[in-house]
Amino acid sequence: MIVTERRKSDIERTNNERFDVVIIGGGITGAGALLEAASRGYKAALVEKADFSSGTSSASSKLIHGGIRYLAQGEIALVYENLRERTLLLKNAPELANYLDFVLLIDAKRPFFSPLGSPAMRFALTGYDLTGGFRIGRFHKKITVGHAKGIFPRLNASKFKAAYIYPDARCDDSELTLNVLKVAQNSYGAVALNYVEVTSLESYPSNISVAVAEGGDDSKSESSSIRKGTSNYVVKVKDKTTGSEFAISAKSVVNATGAWATDILDRANVESTITIRPSKGVHIVLPAEKLPTACAMVLPVDGDSRTIFVIPNGKYTYIGTTDTDLGDNPVRTEIEDVEYLLAGVNGNLDTKLKISDVTGGWVGVRPLIAEKSGEKLAERTKDLSRRHKIIANDGMVTVTGGKLTTYRKMAVDVVDEVDKFLSQKTTSISQKLPIPRTLSDFGNLQKADVLAKDLVDEAIAEGWAVTIADIIFRRSRIGIYDQLLSYELANEIASYLIDTSLLSKEEAEIQVEEVVRELEKNLPLKEELREQLGSR
Repeated sequence: MIVTERRKSDIERTNNERFDVVIIGGGITGAGALLEAASRGYKAALVEKADFSSGTSSASSKLIHGGIRYLAQGEIALVYENLRERTLLLKNAPELANYLDFVLLIDAKRPFFSPLGSPAMRFALTGYDLTGGFRIGRFHKKITVGHAKGIFPRLNASKFKAAYIYPDARCDDSELTLNVLKVAQNSYGAVALNYVEVTSLESYPSNISVAVAEGGDDSKSESSSIRKGTSNYVVKVKDKTTGSEFAISAKSVVNATGAWATDILDRANVESTITIRPSKGVHIVLPAEKLPTACAMVLPVDGDSRTIFVIPNGKYTYIGTTDTDLGDNPVRTEIEDVEYLLAGVNGNLDTKLKISDVTGGWVGVRPLIAEKSGEKLAERTKDLSRRHKIIANDGMVTVTGGKLTTYRKMAVDVVDEVDKFLSQKTTSISQKLPIPRTLSDFGNLQKADVLAKDLVDEAIAEGWAVTIADIIFRRSRIGIYDQLLSYELANEIASYLIDTSLLSKEEAEIQVEEVVRELEKNLPLKEELREQLGSR
């Protein structure tokens, strides 16, 4: 792994300083909590056991939206909150979030939402306007099916009797996470460390002595010193880049590990009052010329009550998402997931797509929640709440559930709980806090079809990238959009890092293999890539 001087300095700081709050989990929820805490004046640090946004926060549908279907579930307050947060993000991060129009089609044989069909949809969209459209001055309107086909040329127009267009927004989830972390670091002095895993978590009364491990980046010892009356928590961690172990002293802890929140609660001997029902979501990607569309499309799935999105993104179009109970299964895309999404979209097209058309994809886990107090768990994960849940227990604040759209509100609620525990009264400024683009748009890491070495350098020096996979999947997003190009770029980056002595040949080979494993997790390997791997 690549270790920069900045990383060494941050490791030393977290080992030697005492923090008001330590956040565990480097997705958008943890990043938002870090910025919220630091901008309120708290000394704050964050640790993530893998790469930032490597879990749910790089695998969403990349939408900032209210959720039309939540209206059908009676979640009016949730939709109102979502749309309020959408407005704030569009205003505070205009370089990262932008408007996206959606076209929703009414199937002649299977009305959306209810047997009332088009009138019910118009009523729901009017509600969407009232809860959020008025804030941005954009409202839904009815369009002809012919107009919809002009937007989405491969549409089988004969299947539909009506169509509506309404405004929402999108934002790349991983890019947002990284830029929120950069603002917390650059503007408010927060520390963020990826590849630092929590090994144990211990709490102590603040009036007793606490033994904590000392040692810098290369220390593996358990030598201790006493910091009297300075800490309620000792968070013991392992730096996965070097193998060194150390402890972080903090007054409070935020558990922002999403679908894995109960693991941290177990380590802290805190009983959970919620059940987390992980839901697997898969998206697949095609070249835009295979499935061109000028707007996002909301399409019904034949034989199912669900809908799927078809979303344009530059040279690519992506389709998603599945919504299935993960259970004890590994987090990976199965061929059945790809077939489901293709069948779902093909049921609405005049000519069918093939598996060979798919160039990329991604899979993630949503932390859906249900109360334990006698509540019967929904049989379908789509019926579980997307609301977030806060559990406060003696200086540890756990947050899970929620959506990309509401990350800021989740952070406010979390730090409000930290305030209570620390007997502080701080004021949130995040409603008006700009989130500028502080890192480059890494695109596909190429300029004129040649590896952009300056972008690789920036990803490492400024963007916390530690591995080639970090660069391919979460600084650039080419890893999820184009499997074949990703493998080609991984090898080019490996050669460059060998030439610059940042990696040995053996380390580079291992990291390219890691890229292949992540590609295969996100999408069964294409035949062309299998042939390349077989010829090595």
